[in-house]
Amino acid sequence: MHPSSRCFMRINNAAKVAAIALLVFGSLSCNKEIAVSPNVPIAGKLGSQDIQANYSFDWDNPSTTTMPVSARLNSPAVSVPWRSNGGLPLDPGIVNDYHRADGWSLVYCSFSPDDFPNPGNNGVVATASNLPAGGLYFALYNRFRGIIRYYLYVPPQSYGFSTQISHGLKVYSGSNTTRALNFEKGEIADPAAGLSNGQGFTKTSKDGLPTTGGWYAMQYQIAYDPAITGSNYVNPSFIWDTYSISVSQIQLNGTEIGTSRGTIQNPAADSDLSNIILNGGLAVAEAVAGTSTGPLAAAFASGVAGNTTSFLSGIFGQTSGGDQTVDLKLNANITTTGTANSMSLYQTNAMPFPTQNIAGSNAVPPLLTTPMGLFNLSKRPYINTNIVQNSDGSLSYTYTIRDNIERDLFQLNPSLSPTVVGNDGATYSDFKTEIVLSTSRTQLVSGQQELVGNNYYFTGVNSISLKDAGRGHRLYMAAVRVSFNVVPANTSVPKQHIVQTFYADAADISPAPNFGG
Repeated sequence: MHPSSRCFMRINNAAKVAAIALLVFGSLSCNKEIAVSPNVPIAGKLGSQDIQANYSFDWDNPSTTTMPVSARLNSPAVSVPWRSNGGLPLDPGIVNDYHRADGWSLVYCSFSPDDFPNPGNNGVVATASNLPAGGLYFALYNRFRGIIRYYLYVPPQSYGFSTQISHGLKVYSGSNTTRALNFEKGEIADPAAGLSNGQGFTKTSKDGLPTTGGWYAMQYQIAYDPAITGSNYVNPSFIWDTYSISVSQIQLNGTEIGTSRGTIQNPAADSDLSNIILNGGLAVAEAVAGTSTGPLAAAFASGVAGNTTSFLSGIFGQTSGGDQTVDLKLNANITTTGTANSMSLYQTNAMPFPTQNIAGSNAVPPLLTTPMGLFNLSKRPYINTNIVQNSDGSLSYTYTIRDNIERDLFQLNPSLSPTVVGNDGATYSDFKTEIVLSTSRTQLVSGQQELVGNNYYFTGVNSISLKDAGRGHRLYMAAVRVSFNVVPANTSVPKQHIVQTFYADAADISPAPNFGG
């Protein structure tokens, strides 16, 4: 599996300033699963969801400046994440991107005031010694991008400045699988392989948490899985884990970035990061948009322009305020050294998906009542291979997408349709499919050779033709890159440009057939 990198960006068009967060994703080893007994009710075992409030506060109201906490028990005031509350500020790429008008809805919330849900109840107390089970957080979901974003509040005196937060999602299930987390497994998604119990991913921020505490934001792309609607929680559900971890001496090309903004990603759901040496194979998203000559700058510029070259998967758009938003994955290998020192579980929450049946469980229903995920493919697309012997004895290979993906495989979340939700819905336009191949040395006849991060691919709209004079051609990887625009029915909301690459099936062409002679 290639390591992958994700970058969250925001451009303030009025000031013409590009603010890009440097994110680092990598592959770690020594995986260690956290055991969860299926005989213990998950709501009681993980996060005690039966006592979590899910208080629906009006986060988007300009007059809402603080979070709902207990007045009766004298909880410290907690400012909303986009206002100063001490500690580190949120990433500039997402700090102003939370408005209802841009598609955001409240999904989960563990904050609550006094007298909720019944008179006489005490609200939450925002101190390190009085956190509610599962911690203090809320989550927003963007229906136009298929992204869920968690805002985790860490009270003062919880950790020292050298501590980071490690976080991630994993599937909790018995026999069932779900495809809801497939888009977070790397640059290329596999629509055929749903994740099963314990599978997922972990990310670690490079931002140290100050002793004054503060907010930490983390977001994940959710793939639409129609099988979730009507399924019985907890089979399946997903678990959101947060850990405290101390990371030291992480270097990019010999320069220490121990205090730089960034993220390390592990494709496994849980890992014991203690004493792991990070060597090579990491991926970095290069900073300084508009001036950098690195692979991230090329991918960023292409996606913002509505193109698909130089990257495989990303979401590009704007907010109603005119700010550019980017959620981009990109491979870019670097040399690193370093040690992850200590790691301990901070909070764990088991959460039902919106539209699941939670009858008979202790779970609190999500505040969102429609399915998450923007879209998916129902299965892997298939690429036909046609091999022809040329008059000079060479072989030509033509690869063509067999399926009408838009008609036969494309799964758009029906709750996004304007016929269902009116002006809150959206349609898609400018649907395009491209073949992406990784092959042995060949001569390109039609299509193009494309550099994505550090890897070269052959790409072409619907088909590619290659020539191999030495008859040594081999196909290592076949994929289809799907792109389209999400066009909100509310014309004041800008469109979003969605790009996602999926693994494809293709005929086995290795070794090449013998045409005689």
